Amino acid sequence: MKNIPITWLDECDSTSRVLKERVKHSAREPMALAAHRQTAGTGRLGRSWQSIPGNLHISISLPAAEIKENLRDILPLAVAVMVGRWTERFALVRPCLKWPNDILVDGRKVAGILCEGTIQGREFLGAVIGIGINLKKAPELSGAGSSVEDGYPAGALADLVGCVILPEAAAESLVRMFAEEWSLLTREMVFQTWQTMAIRPGHHWVSTGSGSAVYFRDAGLTDLGHLRLETRAGGSSSGAGEILVSSVSHEYKWSGQTGLPFLVADVGNSRVKIGITEMTSTGGIRIRDDIQDFSFHEVPGDFIKAAIAGGASPVIHVVSVNPAGLKAFSESTARFGVDIREVQKSPVRVTKSNYDLSLIGSDRLALLEAALYLQSRGQARLPLICVSLGTATTIDLIATDGTHLGGYIVAGVQTALEALASKGAMLPRLGLAELGVAGGEWPTTTEQAMTQGSIESTAAFIKSERERLASFCGGSADDVSVLLTGGLSGLIAGSVGDQSVVRDPGLVLLGCAILAANGR
Repeated sequence: MKNIPITWLDECDSTSRVLKERVKHSAREPMALAAHRQTAGTGRLGRSWQSIPGNLHISISLPAAEIKENLRDILPLAVAVMVGRWTERFALVRPCLKWPNDILVDGRKVAGILCEGTIQGREFLGAVIGIGINLKKAPELSGAGSSVEDGYPAGALADLVGCVILPEAAAESLVRMFAEEWSLLTREMVFQTWQTMAIRPGHHWVSTGSGSAVYFRDAGLTDLGHLRLETRAGGSSSGAGEILVSSVSHEYKWSGQTGLPFLVADVGNSRVKIGITEMTSTGGIRIRDDIQDFSFHEVPGDFIKAAIAGGASPVIHVVSVNPAGLKAFSESTARFGVDIREVQKSPVRVTKSNYDLSLIGSDRLALLEAALYLQSRGQARLPLICVSLGTATTIDLIATDGTHLGGYIVAGVQTALEALASKGAMLPRLGLAELGVAGGEWPTTTEQAMTQGSIESTAAFIKSERERLASFCGGSADDVSVLLTGGLSGLIAGSVGDQSVVRDPGLVLLGCAILAANGR
């Protein structure tokens, strides 16, 4: 496709309306119209799209010759793929696509798309594609008595990913992508890419058409681009089989985008942690303080039932490095009528890594996602070191530009103590409850010597890597943040300690929540 010229207006009622008029009168070539402000921008089903300076409001016309016939019935999906690719490349975040073409980050709508065909008599002239991207500030979307479209929250890229993109730069890069890549799209490519970016099968959708919440499982797309929803076995939905959603006017909402709490769990090698998410006053995600820590067969049923009674969907999103433990956890929770869904290792913010992220544990990916999420919201700074202290201690390093440089896996404090005791006939076996530190400058008992030795060796490794990362990034150790999580993080924090060390036992759960809120 040739280069697409962009015309900028200071103000208009709707870029799509103005562009449609121009297309009707003369244009037979692709063109784009952007405005710094719209006074009557429209979204799907006639809802209004509030215009805010600093956001992008643009419409692109594609003549019939530029729209392959086998793409016309899935045009909203094809455009969503293009905008999703743009978000990944220029905002450095992999968005979630909600059927048919909403662009989401962290469960919040950051962009909307409206595709309108243009017809003269019986001749199909092409389509005008309206695109609104919340670059700077989240607008309020009105319609049907709701302050946000479909009752879902809106978000802005500047707040969610810490990335400020000017409207002019966004328009130029987006239109250039259309010019260079639109003609390369095939139907197969659209389906494949859309489903890679979209809410993954297994997530729950909820229908409130009957007045009470009825949950369905996402089953992906049909060959025609319709959304397939399956009834839940043992759930509250009546009947059996599947529902095909083919119209944008429908009663089904993705439960991850309702703003309601949901359950997340970290199934480790020896224990399980489970928590409940909640939305913060600034539109972020956090894990409530009442995290439950238990063995695989001691599931806190009252905690799970209370969460569902409080509005959480009947699914627990899980990160796990223990298939046998995950199976035991699934069997133990089955009696509560919840589904267990293991989040897929598809990164959101970890877009640059020296690792093959498909090969690292989902708990490590979740921790990396949590670290970059906190950084994007100003709660941590780069460069940083992420440390998880459990059965194994994992240490991952992130550079100033957000690149995941690599990391280590070493024996955890408790694991090291057990290994030491097993090789020394006279050495005592210490349980977690017995771990402590010496009261003086040096340990004076065997128990203290073992405990403090394991703690200090782990802390020394962290401090050494902190110095090394600082040197690599051209700064001092004080410039490197350290995030500690895991059951033994309290013991290590004091040995690493300064004000740039953050200890949070729920960081892996937070990362799991971020992945789940992005359809993973």
